Amino acid sequence: MEGGNFGKLLDAGAVGLICPMINSAEDAARLVRYALYAPTGERSFGPTRAIMAHGPDYAQTANDPIVTLAMVETKQALMS
Repeated sequence: MEGGNFGKLLDAGAVGLICPMINSAEDAARLVRYALYAPTGERSFGPTRAIMAHGPDYAQTANDPIVTLAMVETKQALMS
């Protein structure tokens, strides 16, 4: 799972991510961190353009509609 890939999808306009093979609570937490801007997450942020276009609260308002869905597909995932 690479955060940069999720950021590209969200930057292109997606408002949700479905990620397969989430096998632990740590994997699920990482998925959420990659999808959201700071301080909640770690998504890459280019503030100059975003703030000029959407205002100073862009990072928070951009986080609000994002949905992350973890696919629990293995016994390992169920046990963790």
